Amino acid sequence: MENLIFLDESGVNLSFIRKCARALSGERAYAPKPNRKGKNVSVIGAISLKGLLTQWSALGSIDALTFDAGV
Repeated sequence: MENLIFLDESGVNLSFIRKCARALSGERAYAPKPNRKGKNVSVIGAISLKGLLTQWSALGSIDALTFDAGV
């Protein structure tokens, strides 16, 4: 079990905004929205039972060749 390493790849767009908000009763929740399209960021992480081993992030999407190179 102590030799197991888990890899995961995830992505996020930097212009993500919340779709729900909270405000006091009778008040309107307000926040500005970004006008432009944000960049995509991909993240690869590796963890074991001892904790985080490494993480790597890149702008744009990651294909299979890039993932293999990162591993």
